[in-house]
Amino acid sequence: MPTPEEQQKAEEQKTADEKAAADKAAADQATAGGETPPTFDAWFEAQDETTKGLITGHTKGLKSALDSERGMHSDLEKQLREAASKLEEGSEARTALEEQAATLAADSDRADFYETAHAEGITNLRLAWLAVGEDNSLRDRRGNVNFETLKEKYPELFAGEAKPPPGHPGAGAGAQDKQAGIMNDYILEAAGRGRR
Repeated sequence: MPTPEEQQKAEEQKTADEKAAADKAAADQATAGGETPPTFDAWFEAQDETTKGLITGHTKGLKSALDSERGMHSDLEKQLREAASKLEEGSEARTALEEQAATLAADSDRADFYETAHAEGITNLRLAWLAVGEDNSLRDRRGNVNFETLKEKYPELFAGEAKPPPGHPGAGAGAQDKQAGIMNDYILEAAGRGRR
């Protein structure tokens, strides 16, 4: 007889499996019609185990490289600040080391912002970074960017829902439909019995 914890885990697993199956079905239906799946997760679930393993292994390596790079930047910044503190106050060398540490910290902050901003749906990362640099009200006390406030103040930086083009010939090219008649009118006119 399963324990209550085991029953709860089994129910949670069943719910997760049902959600995954629904996502896979939606992705299968979308890809069968030549359409783009609704989300990356739905597309990913629709892939075979070999493809999933390749993608997971690739992204795991990229994530690991990114984390180690950030760690090295953080360590280098600390080393620069320690070296600067050992030098004479106001000396050129100390000032140069402090400037290098500040530049490194700013680069790290920008890289973190770009990563998070992309996930938040910002389309123009550079412009968003400039807005955050100019407007201190977009950051909290710890210096983290408040994306809700950014979206309220600058909604044009965020991706909106894609609107389909108007449904007439030439809409994709920006042209207007110049032929307003219907096929019957053309046939009747060609036969000499056109509507007037």
